[in-house]
Amino acid sequence: MKTRTILTTIAAGFMLSGVAFGGTPVNYQSSAPAPSASFFGPETTISAFGAYVKPDQDALSKTWGAGIGAEHFFSDYFGLGGSAMWVDTDEAGLWHNYTVDAIIRVPINRIAPYALAGAGLIYGDGEFNFIGRLGAGLDFRITRSLGLFGDWIYHFPEGSTGLSGENYSVARVGLKIAF
Repeated sequence: MKTRTILTTIAAGFMLSGVAFGGTPVNYQSSAPAPSASFFGPETTISAFGAYVKPDQDALSKTWGAGIGAEHFFSDYFGLGGSAMWVDTDEAGLWHNYTVDAIIRVPINRIAPYALAGAGLIYGDGEFNFIGRLGAGLDFRITRSLGLFGDWIYHFPEGSTGLSGENYSVARVGLKIAF
C-alpha cells in the first residue's frame, strides 16, 4: 500500500509540473488579422450612370442623359472625383458637362452618405463656359468592390451655353466599381 501511495504521489507531481511550467496558453486563431467591418476605405472607383436633368425656369424641357466618372478616396472620408455627362436636348442640341469635385463621405457599414462640391466646364452651342455645383448622395455597396449610387446635384452655369444660362438640377443613378 505504501508503494502505491508513493507512485500515485510521483505521478500526480509529474502531471502538475507540466501545468506549472507549461507557460501561458496560445490562441492561434487570434493571430490572424480581423476582417475590416467597413465596405469603404482608401480606394479608386469608376462609375457609369444615367441622369435626369431638370432646368429651374423650364426654358428647356426635362431630359435624360448619361455619363461616366472616376473617384479616388485618400481615406475613408475624403476623395476627389471627376465626371463627364452628355445630354441631348431638343431645344439646345447636344451639350457636354465635365466636372471635378471634392467629396466628403461618412461610411456606415454598407452605406455611405456623401456631399460634393465642384467646378467644371459645360460645352454647347460651340462654346465652353464655367460651371459650379453642389450635391449630396448615397453610395450602397453590394460587395466591397461593387456598388450602386444615387445623388442630386445643383448646377450654376455661367453664360448661355446649352441651358440658356439657367441653373439646373441633375439626379443621377448608377453603378460603381471599386479597386
